[in-house]
Amino acid sequence: MTAIPRAAIADLIGGMCGYKVFWDGDGLDFDDTQIQLNILAYRTVGVDETREEYDPVRDELATTLCGLRAFTLSIRADSYDMGEPAYEILERIRRRLRGGAARVVLEETGLALTTLTNPIVDLDVVADNRPIYSSTWDVGMAFAVNEVDVQALGGGKVAAGVEATGTVTGSQNDPITVPIVAPPGVG
Repeated sequence: MTAIPRAAIADLIGGMCGYKVFWDGDGLDFDDTQIQLNILAYRTVGVDETREEYDPVRDELATTLCGLRAFTLSIRADSYDMGEPAYEILERIRRRLRGGAARVVLEETGLALTTLTNPIVDLDVVADNRPIYSSTWDVGMAFAVNEVDVQALGGGKVAAGVEATGTVTGSQNDPITVPIVAPPGVG
């Protein structure tokens, strides 16, 4: 994997809460309860390494560039339903991220949770002259970068990543259904 799997994250969060999920405000309509996702920080963990392995098909050494990346995912819930405060939606997401179905989806997409203990913060928001419940929560996540360097063969770099398709469905206590889609160009 060479980039944050944004579609898989949006599908996972949407499956856990049952609301529309958008990245950085794309598609917001300000009429329904919705979830906004944003990447606040993206950083390298440690030092990247170069691995060389013998490729018997091509009879040459193949170079793989490997490293770890961590990022902070900001999840903001805006609830226009006064019966369901935004902090309750985020708390539901927090509980379900610890469940078995979410772990399967995270593993299939190559993501790891690193911080779930950040507080959920209520925001004071008024939209269209009406109060809304709005809260935000930051989640730490990480993934491995794994690229095969094929420049010596006259090409660019080809991503070596997750090849998963299908659907993961949770249990009665962890009720999420999330499609797992292979990244573009894989499978």
